[in-house]
Amino acid sequence: MDVDIENVSTTVEERSAGTIARILWASDGGPVRRIINGRQTKPTGTFPSIKAGMTMPWESRLERIAFQMADASSRIDMWLAQPHRLEMMVRGRGAPLLYFPDMMLKARTSLGIDLQRGMSFSEAAAKPVGRGAKEHLQTIILEIKEDVDPRDGDEAYQQKLVLAKEVYRRRGFKFFELRRKKHFTYEVIETVRRLNFDKWVAIDAYDEHLCQNEFKSDGPKQYWRLAKALGDGPFGRAKLHALHSRGFVSIDLNTGLKGNTNVWLLEREAGR
Repeated sequence: MDVDIENVSTTVEERSAGTIARILWASDGGPVRRIINGRQTKPTGTFPSIKAGMTMPWESRLERIAFQMADASSRIDMWLAQPHRLEMMVRGRGAPLLYFPDMMLKARTSLGIDLQRGMSFSEAAAKPVGRGAKEHLQTIILEIKEDVDPRDGDEAYQQKLVLAKEVYRRRGFKFFELRRKKHFTYEVIETVRRLNFDKWVAIDAYDEHLCQNEFKSDGPKQYWRLAKALGDGPFGRAKLHALHSRGFVSIDLNTGLKGNTNVWLLEREAGR
């Protein structure tokens, strides 16, 4: 059996000429719709997110890749899959138009600026964050699609997207459509996949002390030095990856998990 579980409570209304829109959020703060795979022929599953503190449903392998990148990105503070249901009541139309965005990010404003300038999501998400780099967070809505999507020629769907973008603009949300070829690069995908394997590795205050002790001067330190301080070999690297995933340090993921990669210490609460 295929089941879409919806858990909706809070509502935000937005009005414009000829259209009334409302955004409905889940009462538990999680996804508004959780997909349970039954008769579906496409791949679906769940992704355990360290940033959201819960599992997130994915409906395509490309979505799962985007989830991995969001969980690994130092520029993204929090994210949700299926974050809300957008209902748009259009004058002259009976039933409302429904739109479920794929992802919502709470991210640094610089990430949105990079995407607006045409940078790929892979590169923008993989950028490191330096110590003391204070930025406001903004809400970013993502629609994730393969390069060829069956809805591309659907005029009704495209019009629904136009209306949804306008609602988000009025709310102050940024909206981006991500396609595989432009926004997801193989090198970053592989780096983030390796990092995600280690994000649940146990770390404690002593690991944080060992890492922080290497930052006796301002600026970044090299990956190999921090991994060695944490235990060297696979064990030390896994600890470093976990510290990145907890927001204690920020690795330049565009360079990769290499010995000469720069790593920054972040001003975060210990153990986060």
